[in-house]
Amino acid sequence: MHKLTRMSTIFISFLALTALSAQEVTVIKADWMLDVVTGKMVRNAVVVIEGNRIKSVGGKVPAGATVIGLGDVTLLPGFMDMHTHLVMTLTGDFFLSRVRETESDAAIRGVGFARATLMAGFTTVRDVGGGQPSVALARAVENGTIPGPQIFSARSSITITGGHCEATGWRPGLIELDYREGWSPMVLMR
Repeated sequence: MHKLTRMSTIFISFLALTALSAQEVTVIKADWMLDVVTGKMVRNAVVVIEGNRIKSVGGKVPAGATVIGLGDVTLLPGFMDMHTHLVMTLTGDFFLSRVRETESDAAIRGVGFARATLMAGFTTVRDVGGGQPSVALARAVENGTIPGPQIFSARSSITITGGHCEATGWRPGLIELDYREGWSPMVLMR
């Protein structure tokens, strides 16, 4: 049987990270490929890429094409994540970072997160609540300035009054409870 490896999504990552000319033809070959239409594993996969678009899957290697042989890996289609926060981080002091950092800091942080997300095999994401940095990140990926997945930026958050994205602030004492008792749904219900 075949084995799925970390290299499974390399062909999608390759597409997004490589700037190919419109005339260049590249072929990616691997021992396995998941055919998502039939649900079956295909042996000896061949993917033909013209410029930065997949022209065909299967078939023969065109004359003059650059061939990239990946060996014993499984090619998969790109994954989608419809709830990401590419410009945010929960490390360090998350609450104070909102006043210590600028939108530029968030956008720069997002560059690394976008690349890491792409390399993990995600070719399309919806970035929620990231504001202007999320929009700038999406544009930079779209115009080829930085590597990353296709980003649909849901710039603003939708929330209930007093919810975690409320522009006027959280319920009084909510942040303090998080620090004193650790976060849990029961803390929020008091």
